[in-house]
Amino acid sequence: MFAALAHRNGLLYVARADRGGRLEVFEPATWARVRVLGPLVGDEDRLDVGGLAVAGDGRLFVSDTARCQVRVFHAFGGPSARIGPEPGRTVPRDRRGIPAWPKGLVVDDQERLWVACGRQAWVHGLQLFAPDGRLLDSVASLGERTRTWAAPSGLALHGGLVWVCDTLEDRLQVVRCRGLGHVAAHALDRDAGLGRPIAVAVHEGHRDVLAREPAEGLWRFDREMRPLGRLLVPGGVEGGCDLCALPDGTTLLCDRHGDRLVAVDRGGGARELDRADA
Repeated sequence: MFAALAHRNGLLYVARADRGGRLEVFEPATWARVRVLGPLVGDEDRLDVGGLAVAGDGRLFVSDTARCQVRVFHAFGGPSARIGPEPGRTVPRDRRGIPAWPKGLVVDDQERLWVACGRQAWVHGLQLFAPDGRLLDSVASLGERTRTWAAPSGLALHGGLVWVCDTLEDRLQVVRCRGLGHVAAHALDRDAGLGRPIAVAVHEGHRDVLAREPAEGLWRFDREMRPLGRLLVPGGVEGGCDLCALPDGTTLLCDRHGDRLVAVDRGGGARELDRADA
């Protein structure tokens, strides 16, 4: 992915990989830009944005997938810390404490950072870090320590539960924040060719899933994960990056490899909001 979304403290955050890493902050009621930060990494190479999360104190967590790091920035864009190997020592491996190819990120109500790791099957594909970056735990797939996550990507937090796109298994898993217990696994309809979920937005009455099969698109499910159909997006979905749920039931889609932002309301109506070059 080349861009990622997060909503916190009534603001929408959009991290994009272009120009050394750029972060834009929007006020969702008017869709006005509040501020633009960047480049986030100065003279370094391109920031390979895979996921974004915002802490209660405004710190920004950006997963730098290519470097197997989670980069931490202050609220106004200055670098603060890194989670993962030092630069030049990136050795992806299935090991606790190494965010190998990190993608989706969420910060829970205890200010802990959840990291989805993987381009492949890892036992330690979902890891949990303290606010100061210390490893707290590796979360078991399907609640079994010997099972592997299948290249998990997008994460979403709702009602004390973390939803995980277990991408290569064509399913969503749900994990309880407190106690880290496995709650459910929802297989997508393989018979209909619906698979490879990469992002999920969870609302009280529905769930929206960005999937890559049979063709890239945005699909809606009811709260029991029964399919309600494919959502119509202006111009279609291409180069989908991330989804984000807003409190009013709106789902935000970032696609065109980070160049476009689309709002889909709870009734399924979609409208384009923003382009990166606007």
